[in-house]
Amino acid sequence: MTRETLAEVLEEIALLLELKAENPFKVRAYRQGADTVRSFDGDIVDLAVKNELNGIKGIGEALRDKLHELASTGKLGFYEKLRAEFPAGIFELFDLQGLGP
Repeated sequence: MTRETLAEVLEEIALLLELKAENPFKVRAYRQGADTVRSFDGDIVDLAVKNELNGIKGIGEALRDKLHELASTGKLGFYEKLRAEFPAGIFELFDLQGLGP
């Protein structure tokens, strides 16, 4: 598991929640979490595995728990369930110039 993988999963969750018209504050929390993971000085993956992300600005309790699950198991049930609600290839559509929420 890498820092970038953790951040990408949070970004994808934010996109999927946005497509579902979820609470914009929730969407923003996932995007901010991804930014925090990318910019954190230190081994964020190791801290996530050890569930020691308390007190890191931009990572609340819900994100902490999700990052711990993802970093320690390589999977995230919430993310997998959310992805199952959308057709395969949804992310490739957003790679096309001019498309996106």
